[in-house]
Amino acid sequence: MLMLGRHDERLALLALKEGDTVINSSHEDPIRAIRAWAKEGIQAVADTVGTVPTLEALIPTMRRDSHITSAGFYGPHGLIDIQKLRDREIALHAPSGWTTPRMNATLELLTQGVLTTDHLISHHFPASRAGEAFDLILSRHDPVLGVILDW
Repeated sequence: MLMLGRHDERLALLALKEGDTVINSSHEDPIRAIRAWAKEGIQAVADTVGTVPTLEALIPTMRRDSHITSAGFYGPHGLIDIQKLRDREIALHAPSGWTTPRMNATLELLTQGVLTTDHLISHHFPASRAGEAFDLILSRHDPVLGVILDW
């Protein structure tokens, strides 16, 4: 697995396995590093962030008949040009919402301990400090990923 990101504090939270690679796009040329890692091209991309320029930069590194799963939110002007996918016959899957069966399957994986999220929580606040929590989320004056309000 290769994980591409730009926040050291978030990348440090990854539960890496032997052979996994991390590329910090703010420290190195990501396309060059990806091409070195995937000499025959990328088979699958899972985008959970939603940056169209990054996604489009990855397309030339992808194999023919590869797959993009886009679960990121691109905003009202975040359009993915499917014409750029056609030459390589890249499939685009965009599950940006949720369904009861998918939610139940996710909850079951959490119950079984297959999926874990505790390590993604960066801050806890009592509900009485909700304003401070939202300020942190919006201003990002400290590294923040997951914020919990304790009721």
